Amino acid sequence: MGGMVDDEKGVIVHPVTMKPLADEEFTTLQITREEKGQVLHCLLNRPERLNAMSHEMIAELHCLLDSLRTDPMVRVLIITGAGKAFCAGADLKAARGDGGGGRWHAKALPNQQHFSGVIWKLREIPQPVICGVHGAASGGGFSLALAGDVRFGGRSLKMNAAFALLGLGGVELGSSFFLPRLVGQNHAAELSMTGRMLGAEEARAWHVVSDVVEDDQVLESCKGLARSMLKLSPQGLVLTKMQLNKSTLLDLRTCIDREDQTQVHMLNTPESMRWASGSDPRSPFHGKKTKFDVTGAGGGKSSL
Repeated sequence: MGGMVDDEKGVIVHPVTMKPLADEEFTTLQITREEKGQVLHCLLNRPERLNAMSHEMIAELHCLLDSLRTDPMVRVLIITGAGKAFCAGADLKAARGDGGGGRWHAKALPNQQHFSGVIWKLREIPQPVICGVHGAASGGGFSLALAGDVRFGGRSLKMNAAFALLGLGGVELGSSFFLPRLVGQNHAAELSMTGRMLGAEEARAWHVVSDVVEDDQVLESCKGLARSMLKLSPQGLVLTKMQLNKSTLLDLRTCIDREDQTQVHMLNTPESMRWASGSDPRSPFHGKKTKFDVTGAGGGKSSL
């Protein structure tokens, strides 16, 4: 993993392609294979950080998804999170180099594209993607879940577009593409323009998740659906995903490109820094101990 390093800032500014990894070589993901290797379970495995996205985790997701493009043995991909959450978004603490991974240049477009590229690849790989989501699915974790073909929710599920509250654009990593298609324009606008939490039952009512089960049954629900998918012929399953995607992938590419440009623009504005830090009296963090640093420059809390 890694990337080019800006000597002045000492941060990663552009990711490079990782070498292929064996299942046991992943450090932020835990990979298991079931059903004679036809179902691959990817466990986001940073439970001490609520599985927040470090640069290393994103690089390993790229590595995994690149390998699945040409792996005819794996027919279904399941993604879940270890511990108390699915994914709490981007790990801003790691971005500062404050533990949990290497620093990255949050204000640079290549970094934004490094993260959003995972969303594109989830839709591009031939395998259907089933996300089992419990606990926090915030910011980038929300977008990661939305990028799945099917989602199951645990009763503890709480989803939101967290970036909307931090002085950034309210859509990111494909959410402007997926949300309106799942919940309609009205609900998509409400969630994206407020950053409010979406609970498990509301997520089911709005068709964000197919079903809500106890947290300890989320993975089994994903596996049950995967087994049902395996009843289709290999080519039939691939072509079904391709056909469902065919009319929308170009729109997804356009949405992601525009989101990337918007977020990088906001990350480079004083307004965003004032909003996230609470120094702007209109910010929801004004006068509170909780502070956020969305730029990776120092200070603040951990995830987006």
